[in-house]
Amino acid sequence: MRGYWYPLYGYVRRRGYPADQAQDLTQEFFIRVLEGRYLDRADPEKGRFRAFILTSLKFFLADKPIAAARRNAAGAVRP
Repeated sequence: MRGYWYPLYGYVRRRGYPADQAQDLTQEFFIRVLEGRYLDRADPEKGRFRAFILTSLKFFLADKPIAAARRNAAGAVRP
């Protein structure tokens, strides 16, 4: 998994996140992957692991604005 960190971090940066937030998001993503059951869903018959992990990151990032909007709607102050 170590070899995937920097390319995924680079993807998060290209999505417009500042460096410190991109690092945090990348770390959080890997924690969820390693603690959760993400890897059980990887199927070599459906394609390359690299594509699987990138797609998983895309879904992970897609949930972030929704969560931030919910916090904001609940009255939390946005950073």
